[in-house]
Amino acid sequence: MTRLGLGGQRRFAAVGLAVAVLASSLVVWSIRHIPLDQGVGPVTNAKVGGGPGPELSRNGRLAYWREDPAGGALLYAQNLDGSLRRPVVRVESIRRVSRTRWTTDGSALTYIEGGTRAVVLRLDGTSNDLVLPQAEAFGGRRIVDQRWSPDSSKVAFTVKREADGRHDVWLAQARGAELVRATTLDDAIADDWISPNELLVQSANGLLGVLGDGVLAGGPANAIRPITGAASASPIVGEDGRLYYVAGRTVPGPSDAAPTVYAAGALWSSFVDGSDARKVRDLPNELLKIDAHLTTNTLLVHRNEQTGQTVNLGSTFYDIPGNAGLVERVAVAPDRRSAIGFVPRRVVRIDLTRPASASVSVLLDGVIDADAWYPRTATLSRPAPAEATRLPDARFAFNLAGSTWTMGRDGVPALLRTPGMQASFFRRLPTPLPLWSPRGDRLLTTEVTNTTTGAFGALLVDPRTGAAKRLEAFGPVGRNLAWSPDGASVAAVAIPGPGVAQLPDTLEVRFATVDDTIARAAVPGREVAWTGGGLFVISNGTFVAEPRSRTGLAVERVDGTTLRPVVTMATLMADPRALATATAATPAISDLGASADGAYVSVRLTYAIALGEAPRSFLTITRTDTGRPALYIPQETTADVQWSPRRALIGYTTVGPVAAGTRTVTATVLDPATGQIVSRVEGSRFAGWAPDAAAFYVARESGLFHHAIGAATGVKVSPIGVPVSLAPARP
Repeated sequence: MTRLGLGGQRRFAAVGLAVAVLASSLVVWSIRHIPLDQGVGPVTNAKVGGGPGPELSRNGRLAYWREDPAGGALLYAQNLDGSLRRPVVRVESIRRVSRTRWTTDGSALTYIEGGTRAVVLRLDGTSNDLVLPQAEAFGGRRIVDQRWSPDSSKVAFTVKREADGRHDVWLAQARGAELVRATTLDDAIADDWISPNELLVQSANGLLGVLGDGVLAGGPANAIRPITGAASASPIVGEDGRLYYVAGRTVPGPSDAAPTVYAAGALWSSFVDGSDARKVRDLPNELLKIDAHLTTNTLLVHRNEQTGQTVNLGSTFYDIPGNAGLVERVAVAPDRRSAIGFVPRRVVRIDLTRPASASVSVLLDGVIDADAWYPRTATLSRPAPAEATRLPDARFAFNLAGSTWTMGRDGVPALLRTPGMQASFFRRLPTPLPLWSPRGDRLLTTEVTNTTTGAFGALLVDPRTGAAKRLEAFGPVGRNLAWSPDGASVAAVAIPGPGVAQLPDTLEVRFATVDDTIARAAVPGREVAWTGGGLFVISNGTFVAEPRSRTGLAVERVDGTTLRPVVTMATLMADPRALATATAATPAISDLGASADGAYVSVRLTYAIALGEAPRSFLTITRTDTGRPALYIPQETTADVQWSPRRALIGYTTVGPVAAGTRTVTATVLDPATGQIVSRVEGSRFAGWAPDAAAFYVARESGLFHHAIGAATGVKVSPIGVPVSLAPARP
């Protein structure tokens, strides 16, 4: 590889290119080779000389590669109008070059070579390489994207492990040497920087957050602050300085393209700390990625089912003409009236003055891996200091994007434990909340132990450090766990075999101490609930092959080694409030819960209206002293069911029918003794009980709110609106 300083010139006799000599002498390159295995190739750390040449335009620049007839390829830089065109560097194999980019301030050109290093070529004639550590390169990791900080002093890389396609973010100083790993999520993608020390990150699991650069100074990895609790992606700074993103459903982009996340849902905006979150408008029900926020009502987007660029105007998509080829990436001009588009082997100009009928013209043909630079004009707005609000003293634990987080009364989340090998499982499995011990000194959760079989293990986690201990006494377990009232032991449903429970399996509930020894004899059961008022299980019943179901299920109270039925599935089905008919088929009960005093148990009753028809479900509540069903929650869909830690009150979320393209959600608190609703919060999920049981929390896209029972309004705790588990009150 031969390099020419951006200000220096070089004669290439093989292609007959005459370049005016503006530097004092011809630059001679000194190249140092460091061998790497597995075909990674040499690391080049050349000292660049030469003086500055004519300054390229401060309004816009282009860079691109052209194949050299004599072999290899040349990188050129020029103004947008084609003036001051100059060669920058020559490589022997263009196939080893990718992600050619201008730095944010336009002071240098960079590209990825062989997937293991970033080559930095500056206007002042200096250069250096930023190198992936050899051990990581040998292990199959490759750099697949780069993002430069506003002052071009740092760069964030997305690094992919080729064996399984998992991504993480690595950082480097612009004049450094090796990259430093900044996340260990196995599901993190670097996006744009929002300050010299912070960049946006996103994940296929829906995490949208801000990552600090402290790891470059020896700080810990995963210094991420989430922006929202909703599954979100595709962040962009709008012309008003607010952060725009799509909240809804998220999926990873194509594996052979630049790493990104697509989302379907609604357009939201907020400040970068997540405050003042507002729903801007619904978007068409398609997976997309925002490339630019052009006007209040106009977005430049990519749609997941195609590789070309599209304008979203209101609720309508307009595809940019493909007469010059499908536009894969754009650089939008500061006035947002035009853009430079990149087509395979072509650079085009896009006129955006009439988004519904955008026109395309060819600027350059026969070029490779091009990029355009415009001066950065978007300014991120920061919120004014908020007025001090008296918030209850509380400690929270919750799941977000497959990881476990904690949070204090300040409402600032901290990453406690990353998902590791289970990252992909959280995209398709519901994640139960981590459970605080009665003393508040441990968290109980599950973690994937085998990605082949999908087996889970029970895990005790230190809420201060994230250190974890697996309870091996259980073996593989289901997702239903419970603490003993004294916090000395744990109950879990053991799985017979290395995978997940199957309907024909006969299951048992096992008990282990926090020191991982057997606490008491196992009892048969498919689910468990343990409160100060008693230990309850759902029995196994009998498996029936046709139709595939289990009959004879019941909720049972465990007294020593004796199991006494509390209520049977047959009793629940026979009650007129179940609305069951003679054609009802395949009934089941699940989601066992119990009040703190043991006076009530709750289960979800599900059955098909007729064999092969859609299921119907009810949340049922039964008195344990009489075994008679007390309440049937009439809504078809309930979720987030939690009993109060001190009183016989139950909280849950009701999910209503689809109206105007969206579902309504309501957080409800109900007194089963009277059947009366004591609190209802529209547009919110029930998120958890306060330790004193005098208040509860609700989650919205705009944040987490504390509500006193019966209060009309709540107090915002955090912008992270998710269901939470609260530690018991300190003595």
